[in-house]
Amino acid sequence: SAGKKVSAHLARKKESTAGAVWSIIRRLDRKVFLWNVFPFHPHEPDNPYSNRLHAAAEREIGKRFLSELVTMLAPSRIVAVGRHAEAAVPGSIYARHPSRGGQAKFAEAMKEIYEIKDADREVE
Repeated sequence: SAGKKVSAHLARKKESTAGAVWSIIRRLDRKVFLWNVFPFHPHEPDNPYSNRLHAAAEREIGKRFLSELVTMLAPSRIVAVGRHAEAAVPGSIYARHPSRGGQAKFAEAMKEIYEIKDADREVE
């Protein structure tokens, strides 16, 4: 069926942004909660495998949900991954988004924020 083909394709496709984020998250000794400013997969019409930046109106909708989550969870620290996240959450700690060549700067920022030593580095 079409649904099985889509699932199989997505299972084979490596998502580099998620990989960069999880390579840091799995090294932390604390619980984290991840949430995107726009918590859905924006894609081009009729092409679910494409990526596109969320629109400003989509970001505004997402900010309302994010605000509620921050109120409910009352986190001690909020790390904003990317400038859109930073703008959506005043007072957050900024880390470069890993997309578009930003993986090294993202990893560097997260290591500094969470005090991860290179000696703790995981073999991948």
